[in-house]
This record gives sequence, structure tokens and C-alpha cells, in this order.
Amino acid sequence: MRFLTAILAVGLFGLSHGQGALHPFTENKGQWPPQVLYRALVPGGALFVEKEAFTYVQVSGLALDRHALPPSASAPDPKGHAWRVHFDGGGASSHEPSVPLSHYENFYIGSDPTKWGAQCRVFGVVLLKDVWPGIDIRLDGRHGMKYDVLVAPGADPSLVRFRYDGHERMEIKDGELHVRLSTGMVVEEEPIAYNVSSSVDRYPAACLYRCTNKVLTFDLPYGHDPALPLVIDPVLTFASYSGSTADNFGFTATYDDAGHLYGAGVVFAAGYPTSIGSFDPSFNGGTVDVGVSKWSTDGSSLVWSTYVGGAGNEAPHSMVTNDNEELYIMGST
Repeated sequence: MRFLTAILAVGLFGLSHGQGALHPFTENKGQWPPQVLYRALVPGGALFVEKEAFTYVQVSGLALDRHALPPSASAPDPKGHAWRVHFDGGGASSHEPSVPLSHYENFYIGSDPTKWGAQCRVFGVVLLKDVWPGIDIRLDGRHGMKYDVLVAPGADPSLVRFRYDGHERMEIKDGELHVRLSTGMVVEEEPIAYNVSSSVDRYPAACLYRCTNKVLTFDLPYGHDPALPLVIDPVLTFASYSGSTADNFGFTATYDDAGHLYGAGVVFAAGYPTSIGSFDPSFNGGTVDVGVSKWSTDGSSLVWSTYVGGAGNEAPHSMVTNDNEELYIMGST
């Protein structure tokens, strides 16, 4: 599955949110509910990876130029939608991240330390193993966001069943799956499938969607070679009037005696939804937090990146380091 962004109005997407950009997976170490394995920020929202489902959050109508100011009568009404794609009849027996990135992330948000996440590792690829017998799901966020269904030789591709929950309606049009949300339309284009030989040659296999009672399956009308691995690669397109809920604005920067660079600003990020379906992302407090990052002395890599914030809205205005490379942040809360 590839995430493509169709911008139907002037939006606030940064370059990091476009096709081909990096969308890494951050491990859950207590900052999200326990069923979440990883989170990736995607255009207009977030993808939460679980053993038995994908949970998506998409937001539209946010006036990010207002930062954390209360909404006014002239401001657009923000709208959010969460929907879940269950692995019907399946669930990953284990998960394996790979392609680790050089930095880690911290989440010090709120006053409850049990809901913090410290030194969370970040990866480019995540593999969910044996979601169905002999069938894995591989997520890759190194060049945009996509996932593949990997069917081992001898495994039954008809076991792959995705059950949708929280959407408004879904239907197949001209071979594409159209999923209607309150924030816009998600279109899954015609799926691509192919066998892979030991020499990495690809042999295309015709593949069609089938949708019955909110359950999506893949039909291979002409079959495939069961002796070879099979890859099913859906293509997903988001089309909505939405801006990035993970936007950020730089406020201040400093350096230490060793030459490390520090930057801080306010950040927006999609949280795990409390319920599936529409939700209210209005500015009720906790909309923005401080984001602080430290880079290597040559600026080539990120050392760490941290959220800092309480239950309300926080913003930094200056930073300073001491001789021990300890960083002090001044700001408002």
C-alpha cells in the first residue's frame, strides 16, 4: 500500500509529508495504549500499527496558522475521523522492526510518568509475522508509506481478509475501493500482485478486490504459482481538505561547547483515538507541546528528539547549555 496525497485545496503540508518522504515507525514504550506496537505520521494524520489491526487517524479543517489559539467564529470547524482495518481471523504472532534510524524519541507529556515513553527507537521497516498462516505484512516508511502482503509458498491467499470499522460507507467502483469518511474519501486503487522467483524475477498475477459485509478480500481469477512467494501490493490514495496534524514551527536554537546543535519549537501530533469513527479534535488544551531536537556536531544526524509538555499548551522561547552539555529550556505553559 502506498500513501499518496491528493491536495484539493491550499494545504499546510511540509516537504516531509509528500510522496517519497520518510515516514518512520516509532516503537511504543508506554506513551500510547498497550495494543499499539508502532506509530507513523502520515499526510493529514497518523497510522497506529497493532497486532490485529491498523488504526488510522485523519484530521481536516485545522487552522494550524492559529497555533493553539481558541477557535473563533470565522475559523474552520476542525473535524477528525478514526477508522480501523482489522486483520479478520488473524493476528501477528510476532513483529520485527528493521532498518533502525540513528536517533530515538522521547515523550514526556502530562504529569503521569507511566504514560511517558523514553528512548523510543525509530525504524524504517516493520514486519508483522504470520498474521494468517504463512502470510506476513511488511510496512515500509522509507520512501513514502506502503505495505505489502507476503504470501509464502503453499500458503492460502484467500485467508487475507481486512474488515473495516468506523467508516461511513465503502464500495468498489471500476476496480477501486472507495471508503467514505467524514474528512474525505480514501481510494484504494486496483491491487498489484506478482510471484517472485529465487532470482527476484517478477511474474504478474491478476488481482481484484472483493468486498462483502465490510470485509475486503483479494481475488486471483487466473490463479498464481503456489510454489513461489506471492506479493499483493494495494495502492492507497488520501483525498481530502486536510493539513498535517504533525506540523511544527521552530522557535529557538542553541549549541553546546562540543558543537552539538539544539532546536526547539511547537509541534502538533495525532493522538491515538478514544473511539473509532468521527471524533472532535477541537482546541480543548494540549494541542501543542514543545519539541526539542539535538543534532550531531557535523549536522549529519539526529541524536535525539523529545516531546516536552503538560496537560495544556507549551511553547519554548529560549535555550542555553552549560559546561556539562545540560540543556535548559525557558518558555510558557
